Amino acid sequence: MLDAASLEAIAQEARNCFLYEDAPDFLTLLVEGLERLRTAYAKGSSNLEEIHKDLIRAAHSLKGGSGMAQMPILNGLTHRLEDLFEAMADNRVKDLKTALELAILAMEEAAASWRR
Repeated sequence: MLDAASLEAIAQEARNCFLYEDAPDFLTLLVEGLERLRTAYAKGSSNLEEIHKDLIRAAHSLKGGSGMAQMPILNGLTHRLEDLFEAMADNRVKDLKTALELAILAMEEAAASWRR
């Protein structure tokens, strides 16, 4: 049986792996996916299913990773992002432009702070 210090070391290693290996890739996918979505909306594209799926998948992966890394604030945020992307995919968002712009701003800020 592992002692408390060993369990904490394992948890810290999981956090580090998530933060420095997995999360940056998913964050990049979110930023790029939101830009693709903005372009698709601007062009009036009707083929948005793949973009929505990519965004939902990236948010879902961040949600799961942050949960395993015991990061409840990030877990809650990414859960809400996943919900937003699902609502966008299901055409349940009334002010799509504002929702998209806020999501883009949030992801750009998150990406910038990640690089600091």
